[in-house]
Amino acid sequence: MPVFIANAFIDFFKNELSKVLSKFVLAAIVLFFGFIIGRLFGKLLLKVLQELEVNAFVRKILNIKFPLDELISTLVAFSIYFFAIVSSLEILGLNVYVFNILAIGLIIILLLSIFVSFKDFIPNFMAGVLLHQRRIIKNGDFIELKHLKGRVVHLGLIETKLETREKDTIYIPNSALLKEEHIKIKRQRTL
Repeated sequence: MPVFIANAFIDFFKNELSKVLSKFVLAAIVLFFGFIIGRLFGKLLLKVLQELEVNAFVRKILNIKFPLDELISTLVAFSIYFFAIVSSLEILGLNVYVFNILAIGLIIILLLSIFVSFKDFIPNFMAGVLLHQRRIIKNGDFIELKHLKGRVVHLGLIETKLETREKDTIYIPNSALLKEEHIKIKRQRTL
């Protein structure tokens, strides 16, 4: 009788172990091929978008230099990676728990990024409002900071755009302009 119980236990253990191992192997294969396919599709899409000159089109239409082809190809690759990971987790039966953890992690990261962006935005915005109200700096003024000299091309609410004598463009946060102790301003004379 004890030998029968031991054999039944061994058979049960072999069956369960083979099921678990087959799930792990299948999940690893799906993950492996998902990452390969994602990388290939991302590179292929990047080549196609570069041939279509998407960046030049965006630059012409919106007048901004932005690597849209890289962004789209990266998003497609990461979408395929995500699908492969979700499929692997589904095979292992872990999808609900992992999704909850990922959702909580993404919410925390989103809240932290919003907090960090407002940390710089609010002081620069308030400084921009003060610069506009007090008319400390105007468009066309020549300002000299510690290591920077240039003409004010645009005074925005967040940042001030300077153009140096070498025709370089420099963006200075408005809060830095108010914090700076030694600012020399030469007004542009009007006739």
